[in-house]
Amino acid sequence: MRNRILTAILLIFTGCNIKNEQSGKSTSVPKLSIQKKEKNIGVWIDTITPDKKFLKIYSTSEDNYKKIYAEWGKGKIMHKSLLIGDEMIEFFTPFNAEIEWITNNSFGLVNGCGTNCRYAIIYNIQKDKPYWFDVLYYPNIGYFNYATDNNNLCICYSEYSKGNRNLKIFDVDSQKSDTIMIPENWERGVGHVDYIIDSINIKNNKIEIFQFKEKIKLKIIKVSKTINLK
Repeated sequence: MRNRILTAILLIFTGCNIKNEQSGKSTSVPKLSIQKKEKNIGVWIDTITPDKKFLKIYSTSEDNYKKIYAEWGKGKIMHKSLLIGDEMIEFFTPFNAEIEWITNNSFGLVNGCGTNCRYAIIYNIQKDKPYWFDVLYYPNIGYFNYATDNNNLCICYSEYSKGNRNLKIFDVDSQKSDTIMIPENWERGVGHVDYIIDSINIKNNKIEIFQFKEKIKLKIIKVSKTINLK
């Protein structure tokens, strides 16, 4: 039975790419595997950044690897949380064994929950519990043109207001936010944000959102604003 559980863990969780925030280069981490240690610990993620932030996600043989734990922090600051059984994420596997981005205080992991549905799990070294939220676009996203000079920022969700769509700009370290409105005349495709927006650029605390007008050759329209987090 234990061997079958270990095999399932190895099949589900693959690899981890960690970005060196000091050098700006990506460091490839070997595929995750169960590492036999003193107490038969199954390690899924175990990493430390150059500035000594760390995140470790693991299970143990004490409960036949059924519970998932996370430990994270920096230096002598260490937090520990039981993931499986925590009500905020008990409905879904809490991570996909890939660290998508790293900020000054946080590790960001992303998973999906269906069509056009993504959410982020954030481990902040200043908080004793992880938190999660719906996310649209985030640093290092591989299938959308999202460029940012501030890894703290991501686009969380959209909401309708008088026929318009408002996007939320969210800072994962401070949990402060701002919004930007997408005009009603940007409607396209099935109406979901992924069909309406072609690219997002954040630079020098200013956000610009672009849409390519298919029926007008080479015409690009945009909305922009200075980010004011509150």
